[in-house]
Amino acid sequence: MARAELPSGAWVEYRDKLMAGDRFEVQSVVSVEVADGKNKANFYEMANDMRNALLGRIITDWSFPVPIPSKAINVAADIVIGNTMDLEDYSALEEAVEPLMDLITGQTRPDPKKQSSSS
Repeated sequence: MARAELPSGAWVEYRDKLMAGDRFEVQSVVSVEVADGKNKANFYEMANDMRNALLGRIITDWSFPVPIPSKAINVAADIVIGNTMDLEDYSALEEAVEPLMDLITGQTRPDPKKQSSSS
């Protein structure tokens, strides 16, 4: 478990051990369909959707006076988080979970060119 201390004095505890299912679920929230050239993809919106899907899965407790996103009945994680956290707190949490997002997107894979070979 990890804990993020937020600028407002609030805190968020979250699971920092990711499972393969976390990747599957988070990556499934974003899809782009372009058939007629009129559809557009917004990178920021996709990144936020993925991050909020992850947060909805990994937040285990927080100091806010509303249920954690995974316990909020019939309310999506992004709505709970967006209506609860101010932007400074969200930005701090975003920074804290960035290494986890890198794992989800595969950006932390080792460079095979830099791996040393055993002799």
